[in-house]
Amino acid sequence: MSRTALFPALVVVIASLGCSSGMVGTTPAGSGGSSVVTGSGGGSVTTGSGGESGTGTGGVAASGGAPATGGNGADAGDAAAPGDGGPVLVDADGVWDPTSLGGASKCAGSPFQICDDFESGTLDKTTWTVQGTAPVIDGMQFARGSKALHITSTNGSSTRLTEKKTFPEADDTYYGRVFYYFKSLPTPTGGLGYSHWTLLAGTGDGQGAGGEIRFGAQMLNSVNKWGTGTDNQSAGGTGDWTNVDQDPAPDGKAAHVPTGVWLCIEWMHAGPPANQTKIWVDGVLHPSIATTETMHGTMLTRGAPSAGMGNFILPNFTALWIGWQAYSGTQLYEFWMDEVAINNTRIGCAN
Repeated sequence: MSRTALFPALVVVIASLGCSSGMVGTTPAGSGGSSVVTGSGGGSVTTGSGGESGTGTGGVAASGGAPATGGNGADAGDAAAPGDGGPVLVDADGVWDPTSLGGASKCAGSPFQICDDFESGTLDKTTWTVQGTAPVIDGMQFARGSKALHITSTNGSSTRLTEKKTFPEADDTYYGRVFYYFKSLPTPTGGLGYSHWTLLAGTGDGQGAGGEIRFGAQMLNSVNKWGTGTDNQSAGGTGDWTNVDQDPAPDGKAAHVPTGVWLCIEWMHAGPPANQTKIWVDGVLHPSIATTETMHGTMLTRGAPSAGMGNFILPNFTALWIGWQAYSGTQLYEFWMDEVAINNTRIGCAN
C-alpha cells in the first residue's frame, strides 16, 4: 500500500518499558496470585505473581480509534528544559497537520545533527550499527520521499540501530524525532492479554548508567499504550518501572497506539543536572509520561536491595538505539520508520 492520503491526529497512548525479567509492567489476568490495581479512570491492571505492577487508566478504546478531523495544536507553554529549542516548529498556520506529510524528503540540507530518510535504499553504516535482525528499506509505506525503514518480527526478535556520533551533547541534552507507521501490533488473541515492546532507548555512563532510558509500549487490558521508563536495578537506581500515558487523545478517545496512520513522535532526554524526559505525539506534549528526578514511575524495589528507592538520575548519554525490542509474545509486529532526526534542540514535526 502506498502513502495514505489522510493521517488522523494521533490518539494518545500508553506504553511501557521494563525488561523481560523482573519487569515492572502488567501481566495477563489469571496469573497465579494476581491482584487488580484500579487506575484513575476506573480501568484496571493486573499485578502478577512475580510482583510486577503498573498503573492503569480507565476507559481504553480499541486500537485504531476514530480519525480526528484536523491537526493537533502546538503545545504552547510546556516547561523549558536545558537546550529547549523554543516553540514547536509547525506549519504556516501554527498547527502541525498530519495530512501535510508527503512530498519530497526534508532531510536533504537539514540543519540537524542526523536526519536519515533512507532514500538511498541502503542503511548508512557511518551512522548506524545494527544488532539483531537486520531491517529492510522499501517503498511500501513512507512519510515523505519514496522509502522508509521496515521492521518485521514474528518471534519476539530484536532489531536495534545504534548511533553514537551525536554524543556527548551540550548540557547532556538531546532531542529526537521519528515518523512511525504501525501496520500490526499485538492483539488479545489465543489467550494473549499482555505484550511488551520498546522503540528507542538512550544509554550512557555516570551515576544513572544502570539502565536504559526507554520509550515504547505495552498491551495492557488488550490495548497498546505508550509509556516511558527504565530498568535501572543498580544500587540506588529507580528499579524497573513504567510511566503510562494518561493524557487525552486528540479525538477525545481513550489512550491507545493507532495502526494504519503515520505518527510523529518526538522525545527529549536531559541528563544531569536536569534529569528530565519529555514525549510529544503529533506535536503535542504528553505531561503524564514526562519524568523528572523525583516524579516518575512506580519506584518498586527490583534487583539490588536499594533499587527502586532512589531518584531518577539519567546517565551522561553516550548512545541511542532505535528500532524494536519485544520482551513477550510471538505475534506479528510490523511497522515503518521514516526521517529519523537527532539534534541538540527540538526538531518538530513539520521539518
